[in-house]
Amino acid sequence: MSDPQWGPQSSKTVSWFDPLAAAQAGALLSGRNHLQAMLDGRLPPPPIGGLMNFGIESFGDGEVTFRCTPDQSVY
Repeated sequence: MSDPQWGPQSSKTVSWFDPLAAAQAGALLSGRNHLQAMLDGRLPPPPIGGLMNFGIESFGDGEVTFRCTPDQSVY
């Protein structure tokens, strides 16, 4: 049941790649190489990246920077 004052209901479609395939491929890499492979597009991003619209921007020793563009679904 919804209250008419809430306005129309919204929806969102999310696409992702099989996380098991990425995890298996990533298990053969060091942590840095795994992150670099995702950054370069050689490994797919984790599914939550598509859901929340974020990805790796850069990384270094002990640090990863993500960029996120939130939409209405996260508020």
